[in-house]
Amino acid sequence: MIKLNPPPKRGSETEWEQYAETTYRYIKGSVATSGDEAAVINAGSTYHGVTELSAPRTLTLPPASDLSDGDEIVIQDESGGAGTYTLTITRAGTDTVNGTNSVTITTNYGRRRLIKRGAGKWFSS
Repeated sequence: MIKLNPPPKRGSETEWEQYAETTYRYIKGSVATSGDEAAVINAGSTYHGVTELSAPRTLTLPPASDLSDGDEIVIQDESGGAGTYTLTITRAGTDTVNGTNSVTITTNYGRRRLIKRGAGKWFSS
């Protein structure tokens, strides 16, 4: 999730609207999807669904430094194709995922829950 900034001091109406929108997205979370393509996951996303697979695909996590400890991203095979076409979830930069470069989803409708914990570290179940 995104990091919240403090509210504007004597800000304009536009600044307050932007602050309210950012706060709402932080509390609610953000859903994103990608089709049959490689994708980079946005740091503001809390859920990323892959809606179509016709070949193995790679999703790249946002840099762990863009998130706070405990922030989560769920990645889901919505297509039902990961049993045939592996979804690889890879790190950004030198971050690690379970101590390695990547994790995979290899079952149809499979999912991974990734939690940012520590400097440059993602953990997945």
